[in-house]
Amino acid sequence: MSLSATLKQVKSKKKKKTLRPKLMLVGSFSDLFLEGLSDLDFDFVLNKSSKPTQNVSVDVVVVATDRTDQALDYVKKYKAVPVVYKESRIFADFNPIEEVGNAFIYSENSPWSMLEAVLRANETYKFSYDWKSLKEEVEDTAKYAKKNVF
Repeated sequence: MSLSATLKQVKSKKKKKTLRPKLMLVGSFSDLFLEGLSDLDFDFVLNKSSKPTQNVSVDVVVVATDRTDQALDYVKKYKAVPVVYKESRIFADFNPIEEVGNAFIYSENSPWSMLEAVLRANETYKFSYDWKSLKEEVEDTAKYAKKNVF
């Protein structure tokens, strides 16, 4: 292989982005958390509104601690996988082995705990079978929530 062909291969590999979900951040987040997402090369949209307003395509909705009760509105609008603070009667932590759960839960109100939940979502996103199973759970949650009041 010639040197120019090798250099072209290296350049094309550098251009390929790592497969990552697109995130929507809802609420206020620390600079440390936002810096971590930027350093890890996540594509994200920041929405400080209390209601879903933007017509964008997102895979994951990261909800700040103070907005957990509004997370269901975002799930219904975007059909995106939520990253929320603490489990609730609506959201349960996703377990890929048992194929149950409809969210990624962070249990501590800290940038590191939130980032860990986002990274778990990212890893699951790479495995299409697990992601499909998770998305089905999220869609069922959105459908059930439309018909019933929680």
